[in-house]
Amino acid sequence: QMSLSSLQFEQAAQRNTKGILLLSEHQCREAISEFSRAIFLIPDDPSFYVNRGEAFALLSDFSNAVANFRHAVKLDSHNKEIVRRLGTLIYVYSQLMLDGRRWKEAIWLMDEAIKR
Repeated sequence: QMSLSSLQFEQAAQRNTKGILLLSEHQCREAISEFSRAIFLIPDDPSFYVNRGEAFALLSDFSNAVANFRHAVKLDSHNKEIVRRLGTLIYVYSQLMLDGRRWKEAIWLMDEAIKR
């Protein structure tokens, strides 16, 4: 008999796998929904936030992409790949802020990227 936590983990893993499949089919919004369900079940797995962040990035929603990667870094600050990807997303987002003449936001984001 499975414990509640192992059942939750299995369901979360299934949602994550489905989200990855949807993402590969460019169904980003549906993938985000699946990753969110996985996060609801297991909120401390950084890979779910990374995957949801990538889906947001594919939609050019860099605010949500960065937020998800920030959370993933909080959960696993030693994962250099996640930290590096967050830095890249922050850089892209800051460039969009510059293009939109949102100077303060751009400077704040660039400062964060430099500190990473």
